[in-house]
Amino acid sequence: MTITAPESLVEPERRVGPAWIGSLTAATLGMWIVYFGPTVLLLPIQAAHAAPEDKENSLGLITGVGALVLMVAHILFGLASDRTTSRFGRRKPWIVGGVAVSTVSMLLLSQQDTVTGLLVGWCLVQLGSAAIFCGLLAAMPDHVPSSQRGLISGLVGLAQAGGSLVGSMVIAITADPLTGYGLCAVLQILAVLPFLLLNRDPVLPPGRRPVLRSLWISPRKNRDFMWAIASQFLITISFVLASLYTLFYLTDVIRHEDPVAGTATASIITTIGTLCAAAVFGHISDRLGRRKMFAVAAGVVMALSSAILVVDPTWELYVLSSVLLGLGLGMANSVDLAIASEVLPSPDDRAKDLGVNNISKSLPQFVAPVMAAPLLTAADGFGYSMIFLMAAVCALLGGLLTLKIRTVS
Repeated sequence: MTITAPESLVEPERRVGPAWIGSLTAATLGMWIVYFGPTVLLLPIQAAHAAPEDKENSLGLITGVGALVLMVAHILFGLASDRTTSRFGRRKPWIVGGVAVSTVSMLLLSQQDTVTGLLVGWCLVQLGSAAIFCGLLAAMPDHVPSSQRGLISGLVGLAQAGGSLVGSMVIAITADPLTGYGLCAVLQILAVLPFLLLNRDPVLPPGRRPVLRSLWISPRKNRDFMWAIASQFLITISFVLASLYTLFYLTDVIRHEDPVAGTATASIITTIGTLCAAAVFGHISDRLGRRKMFAVAAGVVMALSSAILVVDPTWELYVLSSVLLGLGLGMANSVDLAIASEVLPSPDDRAKDLGVNNISKSLPQFVAPVMAAPLLTAADGFGYSMIFLMAAVCALLGGLLTLKIRTVS
């Protein structure tokens, strides 16, 4: 007797249509609006009111712990989602629950005026975001055939960059916490709703429960998956090193006449470059049936963006560096999720495994500042030159590591 795998575990072959693709992109955009909107302005303002003498460290504590909560919860919620046997499917209950939790948490967060209150509130928002994350990211391996994954990966990267822009624009409308968080919550609900209505989420048969031992992924048996994580980790390290200290670099090294405006300009240029590259290269990789060449090219372009600042730190070169950084990051984003989805260890654990893969995007937020800290004390901009050199090396290595992946072209 032949035993057929449940529909939800079968590798998809049917192409997804424009409506489904658009709804997933919109839902992902809504999720990133909730992440970027508060961190751009609302949380810094609240942290400054709660701890005016220690606002930088307080904000770092709030966002750092929140990122850790998001990273761990994504894996655990993904594991539970992979075993969910609801009649509504494996992913929808988690997305709906995540939207509800993040919405209520943002309204509570808007009323906090202590560091502890802000910390707890933001962590609750991140718990909701983790549930949404695990449902939306798993949609690619659940529904999208390999021939379309470059396009979807690019659009997911596009939505992330777009979420940064839209989130910043929304919060710029008002500095009032209740209004700002409320706008973010409403936009997320409106963005996610079409995907919930259009997405047909296959039901998993009863009898499958979370198994904690499945959290372990054997590096020996899943080498391609580990190479993909290592590549994304280094690319993200490079981006954080190259962009985190922009304001200080423009102030202390380039001596820009308006460092705040210069930082905003560089950020916009990088974001636009990311949007353009993510929108184009994912689709091209599908047409060619090749992923790794774009990942390698992304590493080279990002390495070049940092290397030119080691040679000659001028504002004109910094603008060029921002263009190259955005293009390289967008190119990387256009294929990284597609590559990861094609080397997942098991169809039983897609959401959990993508949560593990997401460590490559979260952990660098902690690691990069630690790498840079010893160098920031150097005089005459030498420390920044070494930081950009490290960023260039990490980007180049990150791109080249994808060549170690054997099961992806």
